[in-house]
Amino acid sequence: MLQPKWLKNLNSEQLKAVTYPDRSLFVLAGPGTGKTKTLTNRIAYLLEQKNVKSEKILAITFANNAAKEMKKNLKKTVNTEFYNLTIKTFNALSTQILRKYIDQLNFGMDSSFTIISETEGQSIIKENMKKLGIDKDSYKVVEIQSYIAKIKKQLTKKEIVNNIPTNETDDLLLKKEYNEINFISPEMKQIYDEYCHFLKTNNLVDCDDLIIYSYQLLKNNPSVAAFYQQKFTYLLIDEFQDIDLIQYKLIQMIGKKSVIFLAGDPNQTIYRFKDKDVICHLLFEKDFNAAIHTLNANYRSTQNILSKANMLIGHNYESQPDQPFQKELQSVYDSGEKVVYNDFLTAKQEAKYITKKIKDLIETGKYNYNDICVLYRINHLGTDIENHFLLDNIPYSIKNSYSFYQKKEIKDMIAYIRVALSNKQNFFLKRIINIPKRQIGIKTVEFLEDIANQHHISSLLEAIDYIPQDHNNKAKFVHFKKTLEMIQDIIFNDDTTNLSNIIEKIDDIIGYSRMLNEQEEKLSHYNNYDKKLANQEKKANIIRLQEIFSQEDLNHKGTFLEKLRIVLDKISLFNEDELINDKNKVVLSTIKKTKGFEFKVVFAIGFEDKIFMENLLDKKNADSSPPSETLIKEARSLAYLAITRAKELLYISSSGSRFLLGQHFFLKPVSFIQEMQLISYFNKKIDKYFANKHSYRIGDKLIHQTFGQGVLLSIQKNIATISFDENHGVKKILISHSSLMKSDNTNLS
Repeated sequence: MLQPKWLKNLNSEQLKAVTYPDRSLFVLAGPGTGKTKTLTNRIAYLLEQKNVKSEKILAITFANNAAKEMKKNLKKTVNTEFYNLTIKTFNALSTQILRKYIDQLNFGMDSSFTIISETEGQSIIKENMKKLGIDKDSYKVVEIQSYIAKIKKQLTKKEIVNNIPTNETDDLLLKKEYNEINFISPEMKQIYDEYCHFLKTNNLVDCDDLIIYSYQLLKNNPSVAAFYQQKFTYLLIDEFQDIDLIQYKLIQMIGKKSVIFLAGDPNQTIYRFKDKDVICHLLFEKDFNAAIHTLNANYRSTQNILSKANMLIGHNYESQPDQPFQKELQSVYDSGEKVVYNDFLTAKQEAKYITKKIKDLIETGKYNYNDICVLYRINHLGTDIENHFLLDNIPYSIKNSYSFYQKKEIKDMIAYIRVALSNKQNFFLKRIINIPKRQIGIKTVEFLEDIANQHHISSLLEAIDYIPQDHNNKAKFVHFKKTLEMIQDIIFNDDTTNLSNIIEKIDDIIGYSRMLNEQEEKLSHYNNYDKKLANQEKKANIIRLQEIFSQEDLNHKGTFLEKLRIVLDKISLFNEDELINDKNKVVLSTIKKTKGFEFKVVFAIGFEDKIFMENLLDKKNADSSPPSETLIKEARSLAYLAITRAKELLYISSSGSRFLLGQHFFLKPVSFIQEMQLISYFNKKIDKYFANKHSYRIGDKLIHQTFGQGVLLSIQKNIATISFDENHGVKKILISHSSLMKSDNTNLS
């Protein structure tokens, strides 16, 4: 058989992986080595060279855009039809499983369940705290949500880990770690229990439930597990380093009789804070008797960039010299420009340098703005950069800006559909019951909840029938219910309704656009241009939503209701994981959000100890115990990820002082700078001059009798510019003033 062109385009390492015999394989693929290309070509090889039926193949990704890209590349590569090929994210796969079998969990939930977003989950937590009488200011809702997710996963992982045979001390330590489940307070336990109860009684699930319930379903129902084991012969998983134990068990149960092909890079395991589990790599090798194959040839970065990346990540393996997952990347390109490192005095100085450097790069004509990315550990670091970009008219976009599906008007329209589809959707019903305004306020809704409780009815919609006829709120609720019944009628009984017109029909019934038009007319009398423009944007968004539904009508097979549920699931599972940079703008982003992307020029900022070790994010521990070895390794992996986004030019920087989280911090470069043997030459001549003349160095800690401790920023004509705490700010003081002296612990860097 003649080799197809796409097979000839692979290098020897990629070709070996793609054509590997029928044995489970873990492909260790570093950044830029063609991991996704290899995985996609493996599917093509199975379809065209081994004549595997497309319905026998399951490919799993972690991001929606990765799944889309895989399908797109397959269409370009193979001539074989692959409509029945399953390419899904873990969440989408779990949703499909639960839609079919959730009733077998005996939770009282049915297949019409709704997947809630993070923001909807936060709203539920707030509502539950109010119901429990817990002060809303006693905990941050985002932290509660994160804690609930952690406890849910930990309870399931505890069960999994306790069934792993214990042979080594490491296993014992592992079991100890997963068995430590503690509620930080009785109130938190109440919030957790109420949240879980609320979701089940309202037929709701969050994204963690999708994975956990699917695991429980397959574990406790051998016939369901057997169905999927018979269904798929080949499993392929992308970005395996991001997997957690529960997802691993899903793969293990579904792929019990399958040949499994994993692609990932343990060096990029940066999501421990999201409970990703490094042990999965070792379990896979043992459970499936898997071989390991490495892709080392990097097609992204120059060798100078990769050399620094290799030097850095090598420190993660110092205590494990024979670790099978250790590897060094080798560029197929020339050495390229050297990596530039600067240790600035202040964050503003750093931002000014980056702004000027970008302008210089653009002027060369070699680069466009969208070739450039500024990366940082936490969002707060982008503020100074953004301010300088605005001042210097540098166009930029911020990764993970507000999602289209999180806009109020979109959430309102989707909520109407959800409530029409199921009487159990009390959470969404309360969102829309007064949109457009019907004089149904919070107290009136509480009255309806009381009616439901009195009659032991779970559905608020059904409780409307139990309101006494002579009650003054009866007419309002009846009008709302009739509106919903009209929507239900066009969904369930109108043969002319399809995805191409459903939004228009619902909008016509509820009068959402009419409401916006009326608001706009009122605003025109007050010359309120901004609000008028916002209203016009809302109307345009509703039109865009209809266009999206119309496109989905063409993308899916099945009845109208089947396609409608598919679209609603896609919206629920949607996240802004696609780095949309089609306009000519510099990208500003946290490091973890650029996973899988590349840029010709990268500025990696904030390489300071407290920034990278996350101490600043936990003020209680900011100046206490040193970071653990585990935390250092994870931070190192994060830095490695940032470095390997760069193709041609890489600029790394740190700053001696930053104003963050309402505090002024004095910082030192993170230890990774030394590990990469990077040296900053910034301001060395100035330092030397002032060290000789005043015995002061820029960056020294100074103490003032009135203003307290500060850091020396600059000296000009015997005037010192010193940054004190937020109460005193930056002051200019005569360098020889008697109130000024050096701190004992003088230099910061």
